[in-house]
Amino acid sequence: MAGYKGHIAGGGIAAGCVYGLGAFLHGPMQRAEWVPASVYTLPGWPIGTWDGVAYGASLAAVCLLFSLFPDIDTESMGQRVFGCLLLTGIVVLIAARQFREASLLGVFAALPLVSNHRGWTHTKAAMVMVPLPIAIVPYLFMPGAPRIGVPLYIAAVVGYYTHLAIDGRA
Repeated sequence: MAGYKGHIAGGGIAAGCVYGLGAFLHGPMQRAEWVPASVYTLPGWPIGTWDGVAYGASLAAVCLLFSLFPDIDTESMGQRVFGCLLLTGIVVLIAARQFREASLLGVFAALPLVSNHRGWTHTKAAMVMVPLPIAIVPYLFMPGAPRIGVPLYIAAVVGYYTHLAIDGRA
């Protein structure tokens, strides 16, 4: 059972692979009709300048974050990282007067409090289900580009899997 440094190392290796794959697939994705230009372009930059780098980096960041996620059920680096991200998200949603969304995010943030360490967060079902909103939300709220969350979902599952594999639960 590795500590957070072991999970960051494993997640970093997986994130590097995801980054390379994302940067490599960036060109074919530009030509895919189901991927809108906003996914693979940076505002203010000429198309193609840093787009593959940014796309690969976003996939790698999601992969690395989810390599820490299963340990949110205990006092850990993963809990602090996700706690800060969730708190920031809740504050932003409240400031935007999106109270229903803020309350849903709050409920999601409280879920780890009702489990033991290496409980439900260390299961294969959680590996598939926890990142699922990343793939589903675009289908609900972005009808012009419903599949843009799929690569991010895959990156999240890869990161989550590295955590389970390092803990011997894969």
